[in-house]
Amino acid sequence: MPRNEYKDLYRDNLRRCGRLRPADQQEIDEATSLLNKVSFSQYEIERVRQDLIGMAERAEADGKTLAEALGPHRADLFDAMAREMEPGGFADYLCTLARPYLLSHAALVLLNTLFGTAGRQTLLLFAVLLLILPLGYLLKLAQRRIWLSGSPRRLRGPLFEGLCMVVAILLFLLIMSAGIRTTPRLLGLSFVAAELLLYIGCACLCRIRYNRAAARRPWR
Repeated sequence: MPRNEYKDLYRDNLRRCGRLRPADQQEIDEATSLLNKVSFSQYEIERVRQDLIGMAERAEADGKTLAEALGPHRADLFDAMAREMEPGGFADYLCTLARPYLLSHAALVLLNTLFGTAGRQTLLLFAVLLLILPLGYLLKLAQRRIWLSGSPRRLRGPLFEGLCMVVAILLFLLIMSAGIRTTPRLLGLSFVAAELLLYIGCACLCRIRYNRAAARRPWR
């Protein structure tokens, strides 16, 4: 089986970052938080994180913190780095961000199928819940647009949080109108099997996609 370049890079960054001073770790975490707001590609984010760790290591060798080495305008530097990053797309979203949700959703369907006791059954609720996947992608696109806009940094978080609140309320109303009912066993198990296959497919896509990215832009 070929190496998983993304996992190797992630573990290497985790190991090296753990050796840094707490102040530098916090600075890198804040920068990574911004990068996660503007890119779907976890491989590209880890490559930039690797660069930041290297900067912190060199700063520490010179007796400085990363913040001191980058200067007072480091927030603008992080914004510039975010704008230059490869944004990724829906495939990257499925590779990493959507996979945990697929597992939790499959577990919910399985529990409802095996232990539910309500009357006549339907998968309407679970179909509605699956809308969260494309909806989450659209929200991430909106988040990227907000954070790369010219709006003041202090307004970007509240703007996105307000958008998420509106979407969450609409989704909650849609779920409540669908009702919570138990799923027929055969249909429910088929649904779970399909989601698990989709999860495995996303995992394979992640390995192939990020190994190709590593071949184009090596991190080693």
